[in-house]
Amino acid sequence: GNKGMGIHVIFTGQACRYYETEHNLIELIQRINESKGKLTRIDLAMDDRTGDVIPFKQLIKDITNANIVSKWKSNVEIIKRSNKDAEIKGHTISLGSRSSRLFMRIYDKALEQKIEGIWNRIELEIKKEYAEQVQKIITKDNVGELMAKIINNYIRIVKPNPNDSNKSRWETKPYWEKLIATTGKQSLTVAPEEKTIDDMKEWI
Repeated sequence: GNKGMGIHVIFTGQACRYYETEHNLIELIQRINESKGKLTRIDLAMDDRTGDVIPFKQLIKDITNANIVSKWKSNVEIIKRSNKDAEIKGHTISLGSRSSRLFMRIYDKALEQKIEGIWNRIELEIKKEYAEQVQKIITKDNVGELMAKIINNYIRIVKPNPNDSNKSRWETKPYWEKLIATTGKQSLTVAPEEKTIDDMKEWI
């Protein structure tokens, strides 16, 4: 009810799927841009139904063995098992913090959905000013490449070299190069705007 507050709309994942049956989400974002609206969160996902692009077990092994160069300092692995027969019901590894502006999870989507076959997913959860940055540059033609460049800016899976203690010099594993398929990187960091006297007066 405050003047200038505008309208806040929440689009759930289910709402996005429903909207996509007749419309295009990227076009919706472009309409929001034209109306000078702001997105506070965007989720991007990369799916693999073959296991050839996102080798889930190999990724889990490399990350848990620290064969990784990343801006994220830690990772969390979650395995959900049945108490009845110890059958694995879910398997996820995540990097970053859920409260941070960028959070990444890699998981077995087939297990989550309780379906047969292979369905591996990498997901980015992008929030606050990072989401606003993505909002400005995303198009229907660059969404896959944009996601790959964001991931490439934050994480790299590497081949251990016992003769070099500096991980940043280790070679990238071939399967990771194939998965990312780009040498480009996309930073979402926004340079802070300089404050003027009028800005300070307004704040006070």
